[in-house]
Amino acid sequence: MKRILVILVLFLSYVSIGQINFYKTYTGSAFDEGQGVTQLPDSSYAITGSSAAFSELSGQAYLMLVDSLGNHLWTKSYGGNGSDWGRRVFHKPGVGFVIAGYTSTTVDGSFNYYIIQTDESGVLVSEKNFGTSNWERLWDAVMLPDDGLILVGETEGESSELKDIYIVRTDDQGDTLWTRTISTQYDDVAYAAEIINDTTVVIGGDSWENDEPRSTIISMHIDGFINWQTYYGDIVETGIRDLKYYNNNLYAGGYIVQITKDDWDLWALKTDMNGNFVEDLTDDLEGTDFLSSIAVKSASDFYIAIVSDSPDLGVFPEGTDVFITKFNINFDYNGFSKSFSGVNSDVTNQMINTIDNGIVFTGTCSDDRVQPSMGSDIMIVKIGPNDEAITTADNGNDLVSIIEFNNKEGFKTFPNPTAEKLFLPETLKGMTYSIYNNLGKEVQAGEVDSFIDVSRFKSGIYHIKVLQENKYSTVRFIKK
Repeated sequence: MKRILVILVLFLSYVSIGQINFYKTYTGSAFDEGQGVTQLPDSSYAITGSSAAFSELSGQAYLMLVDSLGNHLWTKSYGGNGSDWGRRVFHKPGVGFVIAGYTSTTVDGSFNYYIIQTDESGVLVSEKNFGTSNWERLWDAVMLPDDGLILVGETEGESSELKDIYIVRTDDQGDTLWTRTISTQYDDVAYAAEIINDTTVVIGGDSWENDEPRSTIISMHIDGFINWQTYYGDIVETGIRDLKYYNNNLYAGGYIVQITKDDWDLWALKTDMNGNFVEDLTDDLEGTDFLSSIAVKSASDFYIAIVSDSPDLGVFPEGTDVFITKFNINFDYNGFSKSFSGVNSDVTNQMINTIDNGIVFTGTCSDDRVQPSMGSDIMIVKIGPNDEAITTADNGNDLVSIIEFNNKEGFKTFPNPTAEKLFLPETLKGMTYSIYNNLGKEVQAGEVDSFIDVSRFKSGIYHIKVLQENKYSTVRFIKK
């Protein structure tokens, strides 16, 4: 096992002429989180997560587009009266965006997996939530060559309160093709997924073996059967938070609890394509730290995102800090380590390669110096192809424009959820309305009266669109 005795952290900020790099935070409320990022062919970026900027009741999923320099272009929100999260975002050129996450905007208020499909401007096309009668939370997703998705995360029973790995495959319309649950007598959670080829995906997470907590990697055919499953950790506890494939090896990362310590240390693992152990990497730092994300550009450019509260590394004394450090694929340090941190806790949630051979990551920062949020903000950092990086944030950029914020909801419906009657404001009486189901199909239309009878509708999420003053306003409601 290789150990990092000291990680060199360089605080110098610099910009190389001709290379694009930035470090920005975005705020819209006291609660804004960046969870997933993807790059578009024009080098702009789409970011998803959850924000309280769009609802007084709870956080909603959002889709934010920024240009290649990180400047805000637009933001759209999705969800309802529950808590809605975007975890991963995918772009289908010429079609639009797909967001995978989880939501409690459900009939019974429990969490389910959540898929949102939009057009190229972020306008909602369809949204679906699905799962079991338990609580499901999605932690990662990958898009297959047929534009279907593999979704991974957890399902938790209300009676046992134990978590099981929950895997779902959907088609390109978001309809379920199959589901798979993997469980032991303890908690099992899948945190990462990676496509290997047209027929194989690997999944990493936390599980148990012989009554001991272990990390696990599962190789699975896209039709749902398991090729192999391997556990890691021997006599120590380990966990996996990210997983990447490069040059016929798998690279996983997360945490290890070493025999001589009680807290987490960062841990990186290299295996062959059958899951056999090759080598691993850890540290001897004081405090708690773990590997949250991985990006591999080449044999000499293996980047890890470290989240740490170690006083050996900490830029600020409170909470966790984020460090991006480069190794080669044999886990030898390769001369780059920088901190991207605020006063309080900071974390990375996804890191990807970029078109110009750089890397970009999104996450959440909590910084009391940032106005006006005074809470958690969205963080997005672009590092250039030659490791150009800015380590001082451009803070407080607007998540939503004034126009977007004022038009977030045109009218109120009540009761919501409803079993039979849906009441709208008296000011809408006589106006034209249409109601659409989650597939985007119109199920009813007419003129607004004292109320709208929805008793014959199946339980689920619907959208009512009303034409008022030559403009359409759309509101979601739940049919019990």
